[in-house]
This record gives sequence, C-alpha cells and structure tokens, in this order.
Amino acid sequence: MEGPKVALITGGGMTASDRASIYSQSQSKRAFASTYATWKRIDLVAANAGITETRPSLCDYRSVAEQDLPPAPNLKVMEVNLTAALHTVWLASHYMLKSGNGWGRIIVTSSSAGIYPTPFQPLYAASKHALVGLVRSLGPILSKDGITINALLPGLVLTGLTKGAKSLPEFLTPTATVVKACERFIETNDTGLCAEISKDNIYLREQASYSDETQKRVLTKLAESATPDFTIP
Repeated sequence: MEGPKVALITGGGMTASDRASIYSQSQSKRAFASTYATWKRIDLVAANAGITETRPSLCDYRSVAEQDLPPAPNLKVMEVNLTAALHTVWLASHYMLKSGNGWGRIIVTSSSAGIYPTPFQPLYAASKHALVGLVRSLGPILSKDGITINALLPGLVLTGLTKGAKSLPEFLTPTATVVKACERFIETNDTGLCAEISKDNIYLREQASYSDETQKRVLTKLAESATPDFTIP
C-alpha cells in the first residue's frame, strides 16, 4: 500500500491506516469506529477477504468412513468468506447511514464459484453462492438510503491464494478487469448486481427467472409486507 499512499499524499490527500483481524468482530468494529472518528464519514467499503477450503472438507467423507464418529468438517472458509463478510456489510451500512451523506458504496467479492458448481471446493462454493444471494436481496433495501451493494464474481485471478496459477496465463483474469468492474459500481447507482469477470470481459449476470407468478409474489410483494414467519400485519 505504500505506493498508493504516496500518490494520495502527493496529490494533496490524506491517509490513515488500521489493521484488524476479520476473525475478530471487536477488531473490525474498532477499525470502522476509528476510521469514522478520523474522517466523520465512510463512503466505500470492499468486503474482499477470502480463503479456500482447509481439511477436513466435505470432500473427505471417504477418508473417515471407517471411523464411528467422523471429525467435524473445517468451516474456517465459511467464517472468513461469509460470516466476516456479513459483519463487514453490517458495519459498512451502519457507518454509511451515520455519515448522513445519502451515499455509500459496498462491493463484495464473491467468485465465479458463486454461480457455478465447484466440485473440488464445495464449502468455498457455498460461501460464495451465499454472497450472491446476500447482494441481490440486500440491494433494494440499502438503496432506500442511497447505499448500493454489488458483487464481483471473478474467475482465476493471480493472488496470494493462487500463486500456482502463474503457469496458466491463458486462464488468468487481469486485476485491471476487476478494477474496471469496481469503478462501474462506484460511479453508478446500480445495486444488487453481480458482475462475472472473465479475462477481459465483464458480464452482469441476471438472477434466475421466477418459475411462476406465485413464486414471484411470495418472494417479493408478500415477503415485503409479512413478518419473518409470514404473518400479515
């Protein structure tokens, strides 16, 4: 981050930094509170942290078949990719509303595994599918306060998690394409969208169509006016 910091300061801007573990809700709260105390506003939040699966995964069921009671699957991928992201979105929406600007941008990093099956990483896929559902469901709600939330669904991007992909350049999606999708979500009022990013291409993926009018009414109009147990006030 030193390069971006120098560029920002040289251009007349100011910068501050804080470090927090996404495993710790209290540390995340402290980081948001510190940022808000410094600037009296929070405009943009990127929920970008993610890891891949660690063993034992659900794929390992055969390796424990002889045991009377199998060990619990390792759910750390869910804690980071989903639970921490949910907490980040919660804090972001709180401080954006508190800022009083009527404007905020939340960008959630899902994955192409959020819309496609990923047999070798089922828990990873589950966490990323959940983020797609979150963004599509929360978009219309946050928009009432001028806050947008959208998701990035990149393919194979070279990161610390995918260092082995250096030998597969023909499959890599450039970071520049991901940045382009981010810029679109920052500059527009679109919300609840999911941008699949593959190599130099960005595809806004539509949600599945409703199978019939009953499903549509239950999940839109009826759900809007009912309590969580579907009691109509």
